Amino acid sequence: MKLKQSVAIGLLSSIALVSNMQNVEGASFFPTEISNEVDTSLKFNVSDIYIDDEYDDLIEQFEKMTDSELNQYIALIMNQNSPIENHTSSNTLDTNLVLPNAKANILKSSYGTVETAWLAAAQILSNNGYKCTAELITFSVKGLNYTESSIYQEDGLFTKKIVKTSVFKSFFSKLKSGKKLPKGLEFKQSDDKDLYLALHNTDISSEVRLPNTAFTTYHFVISDTYDFKKSDYENVMVGLVNNFAWLCQNTGVLKNIKVKIYFMR
Repeated sequence: MKLKQSVAIGLLSSIALVSNMQNVEGASFFPTEISNEVDTSLKFNVSDIYIDDEYDDLIEQFEKMTDSELNQYIALIMNQNSPIENHTSSNTLDTNLVLPNAKANILKSSYGTVETAWLAAAQILSNNGYKCTAELITFSVKGLNYTESSIYQEDGLFTKKIVKTSVFKSFFSKLKSGKKLPKGLEFKQSDDKDLYLALHNTDISSEVRLPNTAFTTYHFVISDTYDFKKSDYENVMVGLVNNFAWLCQNTGVLKNIKVKIYFMR
């Protein structure tokens, strides 16, 4: 009986601790927001295009393809006869033809959508070091908000780049010295070209826990809304994606998504 009581008390204590941590935005490393959250206003009609699993299957194939092959795929989609704006069953990629097997089948197929062309473009960016940008384009195609939570700085795709930038180091220095803090961070190309494309201007909030002790920790939440701007991408993508101009005529499939990045130091 004593054992059961001990377990029950421990469980209640854990629940209370988690509850208290989540009262502060970003206080918990795994807050309620962290999930593959889907804004209901961004949900796709799955009768028109891929469900997420099918997108992921195709992305796995793209990861095995060269930039040249990915550009060939985008060109195939661009040259389709059926209008890109009207997604019909005849204008979707036939998974029986191209999945889950060889990339050769993908290149031979005349089926696809502008969404899948954007996923191919995202893979080209990833292949060339723009992994954060590629991730947000992929989430934008899917209509999923992006959330990253990192206990250790090296864990997060975005976090490990953010903490190395001069703009974040300046913010962190001001936080530790008690100086007035800016409300946001602006990542410039000189800081990191990938973060410049993916985030550019962001909001940031911070919290100091157990200040002036050996156990002091600093917690950060970076927030942004990802929306594709052609002018930001032109210098990078024109040299990598052969049909970038055509893709920019079809940015309607890219949904504005919320981005939140939680980390500590």
